[in-house]
Amino acid sequence: MKTTAFPETSPSPWPITRSVARALFWGISFGVAVRAVFYLFDHHSLPAAARLALVVVPFVPAVFCVMTMVRWVRGLDELQQRLQLQSFAAVFPGLLLPSWATNCSAWRASSPAWN
Repeated sequence: MKTTAFPETSPSPWPITRSVARALFWGISFGVAVRAVFYLFDHHSLPAAARLALVVVPFVPAVFCVMTMVRWVRGLDELQQRLQLQSFAAVFPGLLLPSWATNCSAWRASSPAWN
């Protein structure tokens, strides 16, 4: 008798649920919005009001992404909630550190005080 690790009747090891798909969609939308805003700032001279409005644009998909993730976590049982929130708490500072380091090095390179 032939056995396989994933028989045809077993569910997928990486199920993509609606909430995961929504979070991915909003996360990717946030990334696209941020890149679009940076592109517009770098390649176009815009008035102050337009610049302020463009800065707010990426927050819309970010808020929806967080709302989707909160809704997903609230649907888990207590142990899964605890595990997910602990993993989020462990990963979040690690994601901020490269961003902070990149911004600091870019600031130093463009600042006349460091040249």
